[in-house]
Amino acid sequence: MFDWTQRGEASSHKYRGYYDAGEALAPPTSCAQCNHPIRFCYSLHDQHMKSFVIGTCCFRNYEGTKTFVQLEAAKVLQEATRAAIVRDTRLYGALTGVRERRKQWGLARRQAVRIIREYKKSHGNWLPKELFDLWSEAKRRPNAYKRRTCALRWYETHTERLVQQTRDAACVLV
Repeated sequence: MFDWTQRGEASSHKYRGYYDAGEALAPPTSCAQCNHPIRFCYSLHDQHMKSFVIGTCCFRNYEGTKTFVQLEAAKVLQEATRAAIVRDTRLYGALTGVRERRKQWGLARRQAVRIIREYKKSHGNWLPKELFDLWSEAKRRPNAYKRRTCALRWYETHTERLVQQTRDAACVLV
């Protein structure tokens, strides 16, 4: 438990900073004063300049002090930062997913084109059915989708097709 006599009165504590301990830590961070598990941590210095961490559960101990105003400001800033992260993840997460899926599709497409070129170089322009299907799938280009979900779906399905047809074509080449 928190030793007020050794750490000093609440008015002697100085605000140091804040951090987000995260959602899933193995041993959760706990408040130095009440020992409750906390996610949003606020670091303070005691009268001997030793650090300790508290949560919003113990802000009431600092009411009427300069530290209380700083803790409340840090709480508002931390909540706003967390809300902005959640919002940005929701808005731009799909865009990042499109980029990643486009990269995967590009890799699968280049591998398919490489297999077709090697076959044409060694056997001529005629392609067996499996390689012709692979070639026609590799020729396809994505449409200009307005919605990210449609683009995600297109890249996902066509990447899967290219990978499957490349496996089938590899059996023909052997």
